[in-house]
Amino acid sequence: MKKKTKSDVGLFTENLNTTRRLAAHVSSETWAVLLEENGKTHVVELVDKQQKIKGLGVLNPVQLLANIKPGQMVVIGQKELLRLPARLPELSNGMKRRAQTIGSKDAGFFVAKLGLGANDRVLEAGIGSGGLSLYIQRVLGPNGVHVTVEPRAEHAEVALENLRRTSACWDGGPQHHHFEGHLEDVVPSIQSAVDEFEAVVLDLPDHPPAIEASAPMLSIGGRLACY
Repeated sequence: MKKKTKSDVGLFTENLNTTRRLAAHVSSETWAVLLEENGKTHVVELVDKQQKIKGLGVLNPVQLLANIKPGQMVVIGQKELLRLPARLPELSNGMKRRAQTIGSKDAGFFVAKLGLGANDRVLEAGIGSGGLSLYIQRVLGPNGVHVTVEPRAEHAEVALENLRRTSACWDGGPQHHHFEGHLEDVVPSIQSAVDEFEAVVLDLPDHPPAIEASAPMLSIGGRLACY
C-alpha cells in the first residue's frame, strides 16, 4: 500500500471507532456547555429525550436548552448555570474521565516544547482519558494528522468519547486514526496510514520498547516526549 503524505492522508481512514472525520464541523445544536457558580463544568449532549445526567438530574436537554444561547442563564433544580461556547477550557474541564488527566499547564508545556502547529502529524501513545489529545486536536488544523494508540479498551472508549465531542464542537480539526494495542505491536498499521511524524508523545509505564518502535518514524527535526 502506498504511504500517505500530508497532502493526501486526509482521505484515509483505518481502524477508527468512527467513520467520519474528527472535528470537521461546528454545531451548537449537538452539545451544550453549562457552568455552575462553583466552576464545575457540564458538557451535555443535546438529545431529545428524558435522561439522567450526572450532577444535573433527570431532564430533556433539547427541550430545556433549545432557547438558551451562550451567555444566558438556565435554572436546573436548585442550580443556576451559565451556558458557554464549547471551547478548549470548557471541554477539558467537563471531559469524561477514567484515567488521571493531564493539567492545562502541563498540556500547554508539551504543545510548546514539541512545537506543535497547523499541518503537523502527531503520534500519541497511552492516551488515557484523552486530556492531552484535546490540546493536540485543537492546534493541528484541518491538514494535520493525529494518530492515537491505546492498549486498554476501557480507557480508549472514554478518550474517543471526548474526541467525539470535539468533532461536533470545533471547526477544522485534524484527520484522526486510532489503533488499539501496544505501540510496538501496531507499527505496520500506523505506517500504512502515515509515513512519519513531527512529534511523538508517550505516556506509558514502559517507555523503552515504545521509543525504539517510534523513533524511526520521526521526521527530520521531529521531537519525542515521554511522561
